[in-house]
Amino acid sequence: MSKKACALFILVFLAVVLIRVYSISGSLVEDSACDLVDIWTGERVETCIGYVDVLFAELREEEGYLRMTINLSESIPEVVGERLYYYLLFDSDDDSENNCADVPFAQSDTMYVLVYDGAWSLSREEYYSWGWDSSPTEAYFRIGGGGRVLEIIIPLSELPSYNFIEKLPWRIVTEAEYVAGDLAPDAGMALMYKYEKTAEVAVRVPVEVSWISIDGQVYASEGGIEISLPLGEHVISVPEYVNVSEYERLVFVEWSDGVKDNPRKIYIGEGGVELECVYERYLRVDVVSS
Repeated sequence: MSKKACALFILVFLAVVLIRVYSISGSLVEDSACDLVDIWTGERVETCIGYVDVLFAELREEEGYLRMTINLSESIPEVVGERLYYYLLFDSDDDSENNCADVPFAQSDTMYVLVYDGAWSLSREEYYSWGWDSSPTEAYFRIGGGGRVLEIIIPLSELPSYNFIEKLPWRIVTEAEYVAGDLAPDAGMALMYKYEKTAEVAVRVPVEVSWISIDGQVYASEGGIEISLPLGEHVISVPEYVNVSEYERLVFVEWSDGVKDNPRKIYIGEGGVELECVYERYLRVDVVSS
């Protein structure tokens, strides 16, 4: 009579997942603290008014809208001694020929003006050859972060040239009336490029692994894949196991950052991500004894 026993030998196999980011951060402006100026002359002032002092501003495109987020150094008080202005400037058609030439609104043709004088109001103005003129708007605003964060949400329909330009120049100008204000960026216009920020994702796996899944989309693999993905959260998975032959199997163990979930969530940021997928190789050895 004979008996069969299986002895397992384990080999560790690494599949490299390398994510390289090719993108720019043209929609974000970081600004120094307490760098206030007289916005009409550009001269530096010693006064530091935190609730008009911009720390950073970010412009992002959402479905059908632009969202501007302004973070201030200090919260806006309920009672202020002067009227407060927060201007969002655009060169809406990216054409310098039809822009305002006068500071602090130079290089722009459209502005949204958020005003606080005990009550909040938001208006829209467009530049013509004779000057600035009010126009209707369906834009709206939010005040958050304990009075330190301002959001202005603008329908893209109010920027009719948006679909025909590759980049949108913008700037933030603030002012405590007749006292001091801030410029972000300090000079010129920031640029929001319209193409989607993406990351080049390279996934290397053993040649025996025939597929890789990203966000539910299965990609055939012959040793790996390369694909460009938008920045943000994604779900990636690989096979739990692969039967190489009757006597050999690869079994998923973990990712190099210690995460054992498969599938797993991964966030692709502008700094890039590098992961390794760890497999164990199992070999079956038949031992025959009598």
